[in-house]
Amino acid sequence: MAWLRTDAGFDHPKQCFHSCRHTVKTRFREASTPMGKVVAALLLWVVLFGSKFLVFNGLISGTTYQSETHILASSNANGGISELFLRQPTGSITAFPNATTVQASLAMMTDLGAKGKAFLGWTKVWVNASSAQLTKWEQFALGVYLLGRQSMSYLDFMPSHSADNTVVSYSNLTSNLGAPSGAYTMSGSTFTRKFANGTVTVNASTGTSSINLT
Repeated sequence: MAWLRTDAGFDHPKQCFHSCRHTVKTRFREASTPMGKVVAALLLWVVLFGSKFLVFNGLISGTTYQSETHILASSNANGGISELFLRQPTGSITAFPNATTVQASLAMMTDLGAKGKAFLGWTKVWVNASSAQLTKWEQFALGVYLLGRQSMSYLDFMPSHSADNTVVSYSNLTSNLGAPSGAYTMSGSTFTRKFANGTVTVNASTGTSSINLT
């Protein structure tokens, strides 16, 4: 059993977790700036002894990672969570990130991998959407994730606020592409990455794009 010590005087993981979670959520909501949210996220960090796996929350994908939340990756935690990976949960169902935002999100995943940390991306669609719109977002999130996937990268796609991803299986998330042949390449707004058993391509523009599969 791993015990922890905090300034609050807690010595049991559950006792500390529930109290710290409430405090952090409150301060995160009240924070008026991105850096304020980073500081709030830092409050969740605790020192764990033993073989516990510790992750921090508060990563913001896109260009905000480099400008604000990259400092989180310098901690001694094992990994980081991006709960708003590629979109706001209640954002427009038809609004997708542009190439600049996608590239910055991929840089975030690469940076975490280079620092030996796990990346946990969480893409949420908490608005009314047709099955076709949900499928488009699922494919887009998975595509971007695969472009930047490192040795310890994970993705969760949540198609509604009440979705239970422990019992729902999404076939696109279980495809066996094998190991990547290298990093992704970029041509204009089109991103491509080759794997042992296939190729992943993401078009981050609003127009059509052609690719060469040879």
